[in-house]
Amino acid sequence: MDWQKTVAFTGHRSQSLPWGRNEKSPRCAEFKKILKVEIEKAIAEGYTTFITGMAMGLDLIAGRIVIDLKEVYPHITLECAIPFEEQAALWPEEEQEKYRHILSRCDYTNIICQRETKGAYGRRNRYMVGKAGLVIAGWIGAPSGTGNTVRYARRKNRRLVIINPASLTVSREG
Repeated sequence: MDWQKTVAFTGHRSQSLPWGRNEKSPRCAEFKKILKVEIEKAIAEGYTTFITGMAMGLDLIAGRIVIDLKEVYPHITLECAIPFEEQAALWPEEEQEKYRHILSRCDYTNIICQRETKGAYGRRNRYMVGKAGLVIAGWIGAPSGTGNTVRYARRKNRRLVIINPASLTVSREG
């Protein structure tokens, strides 16, 4: 995998997104449209590998968009970076279905930790940033795990595209 052709996704979990788990809301539909455009821009720039951390919320949304785009761009690949094997075991059934769908259609799976530990999510996030030349974040700017990942990407001099799920604005760094 060429890190200069790899995109990692980071973003808020469902409960921190303005629409929660209601992906049928107009705001979520607009966010998905913006995210798809940014993914297609990355593909046009030569990015071919995409990594999702498979958390509820932005990660699952991004994973499903990449899977759909694989029909148009068959040369792109999707990696699922799973923090630990039982990540989705206690999720609502609807979210588990999304998770299983992505896993069944991804190209690679990488389980970062064998079991749940306090640092599993951070290790997963650092792994993804370390493998990526571009990080696409769905981040409102507040302190959070997503914010930590964005700061880490900045320290590693990664290109950033930040889509604010609240204002639906896009900013670029690097």
